Amino acid sequence: MEHTALSPYARFSAARVHADLPAPAWLRGSHPPQRASIDDEAGFDPISPIVRSILDHVQYGAIAIDAAWRIGFANRAAVHECRRPDSPLRMERSQLVVADGYEHRRVAAVLDAARGGRWSMLRLGADPMPLTIAVLPLIGVARQGEPLVLMMFGLRHCAESVALQLYGRACHLTPAETRVLRGLADGLAPQEIAERDAVLLSTVRSHIRSIREKTGTRSITELTHTLVGLPAIMPALVGAA
Repeated sequence: MEHTALSPYARFSAARVHADLPAPAWLRGSHPPQRASIDDEAGFDPISPIVRSILDHVQYGAIAIDAAWRIGFANRAAVHECRRPDSPLRMERSQLVVADGYEHRRVAAVLDAARGGRWSMLRLGADPMPLTIAVLPLIGVARQGEPLVLMMFGLRHCAESVALQLYGRACHLTPAETRVLRGLADGLAPQEIAERDAVLLSTVRSHIRSIREKTGTRSITELTHTLVGLPAIMPALVGAA
């Protein structure tokens, strides 16, 4: 299924799911920053409680990983993703694991590229909801002299978005209208939403008109563009240990 602008990488073909990129120009310079070394005896998670709390409230998963695939940090969104039954990634004893051999090799390749200073993006898992991951070097951070790599997860779909629920509440949407809004956010056509909810197409179109009136948007396209700009808030209890 083709998705709307809420899934910006849905248009990637199989031949384009992996693209190495150099670091952006504003990060490059003749004098790279002093690389901080993380002392093993002091622990492999030097993040302050404030920063950890902030990252744990972001819905985009984030994992810091070393050359041995040991996890130095994972926010709650990343833990939640790796616990999903359909996730291509798992966490086992503070180790990142990719069960599928082919996808393991693809992840290994982009991790090696990141350690060499290159940025990459790839998609893992089966359609229609693959996991999109950006892989990039963590500037200025190392463990035992080896640079750490950041894996940043995209959202599988928007139905889990707390921000979407808050947006619906702020605009005084009814539960039925909020459900239609979730369907639009996931790229479903009105007919598909009607089939999913076992209601008439005219009912869905009525909900869409009401949503547009309450949100002040002139079209579905404008509405989805508004949803793209919502903050990705992590549910307070999802993924908690």
